[in-house]
Amino acid sequence: MAELVEYEVAREHRGDKITDDGVVQHDFVAGEKRLADPAVVKHLVGTVLVDPTAKKAEPPVKNKAEGNAPANKSAAKKED
Repeated sequence: MAELVEYEVAREHRGDKITDDGVVQHDFVAGEKRLADPAVVKHLVGTVLVDPTAKKAEPPVKNKAEGNAPANKSAAKKED
């Protein structure tokens, strides 16, 4: 068995919950933690489960020139 990874549940779903007594069906809810084999849940990562090893997305860089663009010469002629 591969090393288990603890994922955060992003969307509710039914899946296998690993317990001390074995594996049971469980209704996972958003925000809950799910311990699973990465090979078994790879199709859920990114949509239903959050990968704890994935790099967090950085906020986009603000465009300094946004809103300060010069007027278009052809648009200025049409307004006259």
